[in-house]
Amino acid sequence: MQLIYMKIICNIFRSNSFHNMFKVLVSIMPMIILSLLVWGIDPFTRDVWFNGSDDFNFISQAWINKSKPLIEQIMLRYPADGVTRSLVFWPFVLSIQFLSPGKFLQIFYVIAWLLNGIAIARLARVIWSQSAIFPLMAGCLMVTATSDCMTDVIVYGPHLFGIALFFFGSSLILRCAEPKGTIWQAIIGAILLSLSFFTVEYTYPSVPFLIVLTWLHTHPQRLTQLLRPCVAVIIAFLPAVGVLVSSILIPGSHAASVLAPSGITIIDWLLLCLSHVLHNFLPFNWANRAVQQSMGSDSIEKSMGKTGSSL
Repeated sequence: MQLIYMKIICNIFRSNSFHNMFKVLVSIMPMIILSLLVWGIDPFTRDVWFNGSDDFNFISQAWINKSKPLIEQIMLRYPADGVTRSLVFWPFVLSIQFLSPGKFLQIFYVIAWLLNGIAIARLARVIWSQSAIFPLMAGCLMVTATSDCMTDVIVYGPHLFGIALFFFGSSLILRCAEPKGTIWQAIIGAILLSLSFFTVEYTYPSVPFLIVLTWLHTHPQRLTQLLRPCVAVIIAFLPAVGVLVSSILIPGSHAASVLAPSGITIIDWLLLCLSHVLHNFLPFNWANRAVQQSMGSDSIEKSMGKTGSSL
C-alpha cells in the first residue's frame, strides 16, 4: 500500500500540470512579496478606519441590512455610492458574516491588490508572448505603483477587484482577436468587463484604448479579426453607459451634480492631474505609516450594537 502511495506521489511530481503550477507559483512570487509589503507590516492592527471614512459607513450599512436574506443583502447598493457601482458592496455584506469583519476585508484587500498584478502580467504575456521578463516587470510595477489614496482605507478593496476584472477581461479580448481565438474567449472576456464596469467606473476611459490595443495586436491589415472583440467590448460597455447616462439626465442626481460647473480653471485641473500622477509613483508610502483613527473588530461590533440600539 505504501508503494502505491509513493508511486502516486511520484507521478504527481512528474506530471506536466505540477510543473506548470510550480512555474506559475515561482513567476508570481515576487508579486506576492511586493503585495505583502504594500499591504503593511502589521495590517490587522490597522483594521478598519473609523473617523470620516467610508470603511465604517459601508460596514454599518451592511450591518443595518443584516436581517434581510443574504442574496438580497449582496444585491443591495450603498445608497450614497455611484449608480454604476452595483457590485462594490458585496464584500462588506460577506464581512459581517464573520467574527472579524475588519480582518476579512483586510485579507480581501490584499488579494484584490495581488490580483491586479497577476491580471496585468497576464495581459502583458498576451502582448509579448515571447518574453518572460516583460510580464513579470508589468506585474511588479502594478503592485508597487501605489499611493495613500488607494492604500489608506479598505473600502478600495472592491475597487481594486473591479480593476483586476477589467485586465483579466482585456487579456481574453485580445486572445479572441488572434487567429486561433474562440468565441468563448470573447464571451467570458465580455462578462468580466461587464462585471468590472458595474464595480467601478475608473476603467471607462480605457475602453477606446482597449479597442486600439486590440487592433494593434491583430495587426492593422486584419480588420476582419477585429469584429468579434469589438462587439464583445461594446456589448459589455453599453449597459453601464446606459445606466450612467440615464442617471445624468435626472435633475438633482449625484451624476448630474458632478457635471455642474465647478469654477475650476484648466490650469488648476492640470496641476491636480499631475499631482495624482506623481503620487502614484511613491511605492511603499503607506506600509510603515503610523496607525491612526482605526478601530479593531471588537470596537466595530460594539459600535454596531450601539447603532442598532439607537435605530
